[in-house]
Amino acid sequence: MPLWTGLVQVPARELTYKCFPVTPNFQKPTVTGNFRASGGLNNDIQFVVATERDFTSWRMNRTGTLLFDSGKMVNGSVETPLVGGPGRYCTAFSNSFSFFTGKAVDSNVTLRYSTWDIPGARLLILRPASRVRENAAAKVGL
Repeated sequence: MPLWTGLVQVPARELTYKCFPVTPNFQKPTVTGNFRASGGLNNDIQFVVATERDFTSWRMNRTGTLLFDSGKMVNGSVETPLVGGPGRYCTAFSNSFSFFTGKAVDSNVTLRYSTWDIPGARLLILRPASRVRENAAAKVGL
């Protein structure tokens, strides 16, 4: 599932974020991808991944626990398993450290997962009761 694709504009002293659900049938959900920042003196950006609760805390006062923090960088990549189980998660590009210049971030970040499956499960086809009686009657010659 695409999270960030193409060019993302991040104004000075701000961050741009997206939150998304992870349901119980997502197996091994992982935020994966890469990004490249441009603009400003150092052409750098910070990318973070967290549960929604921790992200909200981090965004307000920088105290939440992050699952991933790139630090300030120009080119970055992420491969972070979402180990907190089902719930809501957030990803963000932060330019809060830049006082004057916005950044443009070329991004390709996705949520990768496999879906829940029961080993050995079989597809059952349910037929209306009238069809079952017709088939049974035909077998005994009625």
